[in-house]
Amino acid sequence: MYRKFFAQNSARKIPFFLTLFFFWSSADIVLTYLLPVLIEDTVSNLLLLGIIVSAGSFMAVIFNMITSWRFAGRHYRFFYLAGFMIALLVPIFLFIPGVWPLLVLTILAGLYYEMFSFGHEEFLGNHVPHREHVKTSGMIMLVVTISSILLPMIIAPSLEQRSFDLSFFLYISFAVIGLLFFILFAPQRSKDVQHAPSKMLSFVNELKIWKLLSRNTYPVLLVMVILMILDAIYWTLGPLLTVYYAKQSPELAALFVPVYIIPGLAVTYYAPKWADKFGEVKAMLFSLGLSGIFLILFLLSEDLHILLALGFISGFFSSLSYTLTEGLFAHLIDRLNEQGTHLIGLRGVAIDLGYIIGPFLGGLMAEYFSIKDGFAYTGIIMVIAALYLFFKYGRTIRLQQIELKKIIEED
Repeated sequence: MYRKFFAQNSARKIPFFLTLFFFWSSADIVLTYLLPVLIEDTVSNLLLLGIIVSAGSFMAVIFNMITSWRFAGRHYRFFYLAGFMIALLVPIFLFIPGVWPLLVLTILAGLYYEMFSFGHEEFLGNHVPHREHVKTSGMIMLVVTISSILLPMIIAPSLEQRSFDLSFFLYISFAVIGLLFFILFAPQRSKDVQHAPSKMLSFVNELKIWKLLSRNTYPVLLVMVILMILDAIYWTLGPLLTVYYAKQSPELAALFVPVYIIPGLAVTYYAPKWADKFGEVKAMLFSLGLSGIFLILFLLSEDLHILLALGFISGFFSSLSYTLTEGLFAHLIDRLNEQGTHLIGLRGVAIDLGYIIGPFLGGLMAEYFSIKDGFAYTGIIMVIAALYLFFKYGRTIRLQQIELKKIIEED
C-alpha cells in the first residue's frame, strides 16, 4: 500500500526521498562530530589525527572511480542498499579500541557516503522532473541544515564529558531506522524510469569519459570543489575562532559556525527565483562571488558582531550557490541518462578533493596569517574563481554526446 502511494508520481516520491535523506545524513552528521573526539582520545599526535581524518576522503576518490566504472546505470535502490549495509558495519568498530579501528571507521564513513551520494544523484537526476531539480535541491539543503544545527546541540554536552554512549545510540538508531524505512517504503521500480543496462567499459575508456565530462562540465565541478574547501575550512578554523573570541563573549562566539549553516534554511525559496532570473550557471557564479566578497571583508574588522553578520551573509550566498550547483548536476545527469553515473562519480571526486584540500589550506593560512584572515583569503579564491568562470565560460553547458557515444562503442 505505502510503496504504491510513494510510487504513483514524482511529487510523492520526493517526500520518501527527503525522509530517507534525513536518516542517512543524520547518521553521517553524528559520526562526523564523533570521530575527531574518538581519535583525539586515542592519539596524541595531531598530524596523525589529520591523516586518519583525511583517509576517508582519499579512499572515497578511489571508490568513486571504481563505482562509476563498474556500476554505471544502476538504480538508486542498489546504491542506497549498499550504503546502509556499509553504514551498519560502523558500529562493530566503534567499540574496538586502538588506532586501526579508527582508520577503518573513517574509510567506512567515506565509502557509505559515496554510495549514498550516488543514490542521491541518481534519484534526483532520473526520478525528479527537470523543472523540480533546483527546488528539490533546496529542500535537501533544508533537511541538512536542520540536522546540522540540532544534532550537534544534542550530542555536544556528552562529548565534552567524553561520554560516547548517546552518539553511538543515535548513529545506530538513524542507520537502522533508515534501512527499515527504505525496505518498507521504497517505491516499486517503474518501467518508465528504468534505463537499459549499461555496457561495461574498460578502465581506460572510463578515464576517457571522465576526461571528456570534466572538459564539458568543469565550471560546475570547480565551483563544487571550492564550496567544499570553504565548508572544510569552516569546520576546521571555525571552532578555533570560536575559542579565540570566547574570552570576549562565549555566547556570541559559539554562534560563528551556526551562522554559516542557518542561512541554508532560506535557500529553498530563493534558489529557484535566482535560477529563473539569471539562469542557473550565472546565478551559481554570482552567489559564489558574493559569498567570497563578504568573507574578504573579514580583513577590515576584528569586531565579533561584524564578523558574525558578515559570516551570516556569506553563508547565505554560499548555500545558494551550493543549491544551484546541485540543481545543475541533476540536470546534467538527467541529460546523460544511463551514463549519468560517470558524472556522479566526478561530482563525488570534486567533493572529496575539497575536503582533502580544505583542512590543509585552512591550517596553512591560519599558521602564516591568522585564523580570521584564513576566511578572508578563502573569499579571495572564491571571487577569483567566480570572475574567471563568468568571463571564460558561456551561458550553457554543452555535453558532447556524440563523442561520448563513440568512446562507449569502442569496447
